[in-house]
Parts: sequence; structure tokens; C-alpha cells
Amino acid sequence: MVEVFTWAHVSRWLTRLVQTVVPDRLLRRAWPPKRLLDAVQVFHFNSPPHFYVRTDRDSHTFEFAGFNIFNFTPFDLTILGADVSVTVDSKELFRLNERFAAEIPMASYARSGFPIRRGLTEAQAQRLRNYPQQWTLLRLSGIAVIRTPYGELRKELQADVAAVIDR
Repeated sequence: MVEVFTWAHVSRWLTRLVQTVVPDRLLRRAWPPKRLLDAVQVFHFNSPPHFYVRTDRDSHTFEFAGFNIFNFTPFDLTILGADVSVTVDSKELFRLNERFAAEIPMASYARSGFPIRRGLTEAQAQRLRNYPQQWTLLRLSGIAVIRTPYGELRKELQADVAAVIDR
């Protein structure tokens, strides 16, 4: 009875060792960090962003911007945060630099993403009200922080989009 008990513990220990060590080593050979990040594709949302800057509004906002992130790897990943700069006419309007309150899961071979919403100051709203057209070109650039089997990695984000100015 004692021998069976001992062999059962040894076999469980070996199974746990194989499950944790061997796949990790195979992962590092088959999917190095650069290949893993290259398999994660980033695209801006399909809809145009909007600046709501009407004078009769209580608050002025920037909405409908964000990124779709496609995970073309066999691993479940997680979006932890983002650092994105929003630039109008080569001048930074604002910067979103935050860790998300709730982590955003990315299943293997699936799509996930995150929105960018921000309140605007009165000076930013006035600058957009005085803009000569009803739309403006934006550059969204920065990084997304993603938890991977290698720890936290940064994926570059960049999109040039036309944004509607709702005056």
C-alpha cells in the first residue's frame, strides 16, 4: 500500500513537471516574442471618431475611436492597458495613458479590442470649433500593453483616420 501511494505522488509530480516545463520550452522555440507580436494584428475601428463640441452640450467628448486587435496565435492573451497619443495637424490634442480597470481577454484566433473615449477641455473644444472643416485628420499612435506567456509585451498602434467634428 505504501509503494502505490508513493508512486502515485511521484507520477503526479512528474505530470505537473511535464505540463509546466516542457510546453514552456516548446513555446519558446516555436513562438519567440517577436513572432508572437507579429501574429497580433491591430486595426482602427471601422467607424470614424467624433468630436462632440457643441456649445449647448454640458460636456465635450471624443468618442468612437479605438482599436480591434486580432490574435492569430494559439495562446490566450490579455490587453492590460494602452498609451495612445491623439494628434491633430501635427499637434498632440491629448494622450490616453492608462491601465484598464478590467483586463480585456483575447482568446486564441479571435478578435478583441478597446475603445478610446475622452472628455475634452474647453480650450480643446474651442480649438475644434474654430477648425475650418467639418472633419479633421487624426493620427492615433502609441502602444498596447499585452500579457503573453513571456510576460508583458508592447504592441505598436498607429492609424490615420478622418474624424467628424460635431459643432
